[in-house]
Amino acid sequence: MIGDSKQSVAQRAQRPVRGEEQLLKKYEHLAHAVVRKHRGNASYQDLVQIAKIGVLEAIRTHDGQVASLTTHAYNRAMFAVSHYARGGQDDVIRIPEKLWADRDKPEVHAQIPQRAFIEAEDIGAASDDDFAASADARVLASSALSRLSEIERRVIECVLLDEHTHMEATEILGISRWRVYAALRDGTAKLRNYLSAVKI
Repeated sequence: MIGDSKQSVAQRAQRPVRGEEQLLKKYEHLAHAVVRKHRGNASYQDLVQIAKIGVLEAIRTHDGQVASLTTHAYNRAMFAVSHYARGGQDDVIRIPEKLWADRDKPEVHAQIPQRAFIEAEDIGAASDDDFAASADARVLASSALSRLSEIERRVIECVLLDEHTHMEATEILGISRWRVYAALRDGTAKLRNYLSAVKI
């Protein structure tokens, strides 16, 4: 039964500590947003619990290097629900934990370029100049984003960097579609003006 499967999955998730509980409550709306898109034949509350496990996993694994916590939580919740709906309930928690546990093994590192369709030799071929240019670009991007309002920065990260649609952005960020359009318009205008001023 779905309820029994949900219970077995939930039992493998460690109980959230106090700080995690606060973050889980803050991002709980993402679980509901995901379930509304992937209802299927399972009960709404079952899927919400599965989605919340994905959100909790995102809170525990987010390192701030790739995507915002909001986007990471949304993606992990979507993965958990989709995987559960396909009948892979037993792996919702175990697979991410296994990958995380194996992160320092050489064979896991070797798989990363394969999954990204990059030859392993190409990774070692980057010059110091390439890395310096990349660092300069990160500093410039960080400086440019710091000139945006909080909502403009979050929308631009969600739509342009994390490649979500405008509709997905409204669900992830919990704002109206009009605010997404306005923040994207105003934010990109500010970025354009700033980048023109620094003459990159």
